[in-house]
Amino acid sequence: MRFTDWLDAEPGRNKAVAEHFGLTPSAITHWRRAVPRSRMRELHALTQGAVDFAGMLPSKSRGGSGPGPKAPDAEGC
Repeated sequence: MRFTDWLDAEPGRNKAVAEHFGLTPSAITHWRRAVPRSRMRELHALTQGAVDFAGMLPSKSRGGSGPGPKAPDAEGC
């Protein structure tokens, strides 16, 4: 599942993610383009695996400028 779809599935998720990471909801809104690589594993765990690593990468159809950050490998998750 894509992060944007997960965020939109229930009201309040943007705020909850922001609080979890100690950020503002506005900062999480920027993650709709691409989740920072340093936050991917923790976000994957926070969503209980609902958001996969590919769902955190930029999408060319949404104006992404290329492949974006490489998702961490599954080992050690």
